[in-house]
Amino acid sequence: MRTTLTRDTGVAQAFWALLAANAMASAETEKPAGLHDGQASGTLTEQAQIGRPRSERLADKASAASPQRVIYAIGGLKGGVGKTTFAMYLACFWAWRKRKVLVVDADPTSSSAFDWFEAANTWARSEGLPVMPFDLEICPSDQLDRILEVRWLDYDVVVVDCGGESAGIWKSTVKVCDHFVIVVAPKKAEVKKVSGTFETAIEAAREAGRLSDVIPHVAFTRVKASRDQGEKPHNEVMRDKVLEKNLPLLGYEIPDLVEYEDACDTVPTRLGHFKAVFEEMHDIEDAA
Repeated sequence: MRTTLTRDTGVAQAFWALLAANAMASAETEKPAGLHDGQASGTLTEQAQIGRPRSERLADKASAASPQRVIYAIGGLKGGVGKTTFAMYLACFWAWRKRKVLVVDADPTSSSAFDWFEAANTWARSEGLPVMPFDLEICPSDQLDRILEVRWLDYDVVVVDCGGESAGIWKSTVKVCDHFVIVVAPKKAEVKKVSGTFETAIEAAREAGRLSDVIPHVAFTRVKASRDQGEKPHNEVMRDKVLEKNLPLLGYEIPDLVEYEDACDTVPTRLGHFKAVFEEMHDIEDAA
């Protein structure tokens, strides 16, 4: 199995390369360019770093004498799109690959990850079954960048469920993360707002001087592809709208299935469609 922290090819690198090209073009014309409207583009050093691939393997890092954690920021626009489900399945994905994993429930309005974790473990113990294969902490703080610098250092993977209500929590986590994932349902009202959430993440990465280190993803969840016969499926229409914004939308998506709703408060036993999504995120070949 080959597990990388970034794609050497694919939408993530293409996205950063596009930002670099736009920034350099703007610099040549001496226009005050930005990564988004109203934001400065940064120094030439920053621009040169954008798009530089990271080829370190997570497996190597996890087994190194001084392991470096891989941190994920999972966020979105609103509740009910599947952010917590995404975070919990991602934690299982790495835990089942023998990584030491922590989920941080940072949602300031609803501790859904914690509730799921506690209910699942209570149920599993009562049935004599295995409990969740990872640990969980609650920490809904907009100082997570500082907290993560000094806490939970012995984990290989930290998955932060940021929720969708606090820009401060989202920005602070993105400042120190390796991957950020914007989870969104393919609905017009939500897709319209993806750019704002994405730009907030880019701003946070710039402030931390980590543009070249953060790998962006947009993931469709709760997908319903149905439409009247003869018309383009709704999820494909929404996919086109996201791609028109030059955002790194993952090719695989999570359908709106009862299986994932029923997984809440239980210990998942299979990854289902999440497996393909996570493998695409990490360019995993010959995955176990």
